[in-house]
Amino acid sequence: MLRRLFEDSQDLVLLEVAATALGHLVRSGGPMMADVVERQVRDALPWLNPRLEPSEGRRYAAVLILRELADCAPAVFNVHVKAFIDGVWGGLRDPKLHVRDASVQALQSSLHLAGISGCVRVG
Repeated sequence: MLRRLFEDSQDLVLLEVAATALGHLVRSGGPMMADVVERQVRDALPWLNPRLEPSEGRRYAAVLILRELADCAPAVFNVHVKAFIDGVWGGLRDPKLHVRDASVQALQSSLHLAGISGCVRVG
């Protein structure tokens, strides 16, 4: 159900709440958690590119999803840090301020996971 919401919603507040809910779900663990994280990462990474993804909602959802996964499922997300860092540049240059801000937060979470958080400061 959350996946459909991320794909279709343009409501920014709803996307934030859904991403937080996803974070809580993966934090709780369980046998399916790794599969959920893998699927969400695979779906969200292509949405980071504004040239390929015209939907502002999906670009915003992508950075919210990836931030929550980096924060709440670090052991599983860790293998995706390089792909995320390669893809996040689209979000950092996005025309919408809220997408850029969320991209910075997601990058901070990812760099923290990679052990180089001292280099990033978010205001």
